[in-house]
Amino acid sequence: MQLYSYLSQKCKAKKSAINGWGVFARDTINKGELVAAWGGKICHKKEMKRLCKKRPAYASHPISVFDDLFLVPLDVNLIEDSDKFNHSCNPNTGVRGQILLIARKQIPVGEEICFDYETTQMGNFDGLPFLCKCNSKNCRKRITGKAWKNKEFRKKNHGFFSWYIEKKLK
Repeated sequence: MQLYSYLSQKCKAKKSAINGWGVFARDTINKGELVAAWGGKICHKKEMKRLCKKRPAYASHPISVFDDLFLVPLDVNLIEDSDKFNHSCNPNTGVRGQILLIARKQIPVGEEICFDYETTQMGNFDGLPFLCKCNSKNCRKRITGKAWKNKEFRKKNHGFFSWYIEKKLK
């Protein structure tokens, strides 16, 4: 059940080999199609640190929206299916604006839907760095929140950075 976010009917959360839970295509998702729209509440970095101490797994869910401000789930004890997307260094979706997750290519039935966390995070909270488990050919191994500073990374992910990072790039 979704209470504060949107998740396409073509998606389903289930166990993932990448990291606990993930979101998978239950129907073919076309390039450019909306996969999810995140909702929640905005909290300051200090509140984020407090929430992460209370529930460490929570550190993988925030989206940077401005300096020291994050979009987080409404309730630390309620993680919706739309909050269960895993990171991949070879993502099949990407962020538009602050809260929309869009298919970067056609996603076949059964494929795990992932985005690159470093297109939304800038390494300024407790969830980074972490060791990547995506196992893609181009895996960066360590996710630091600083990849957006790399010219090749920016080129590869052009058009799929959060508004906040896009603003920093200008």
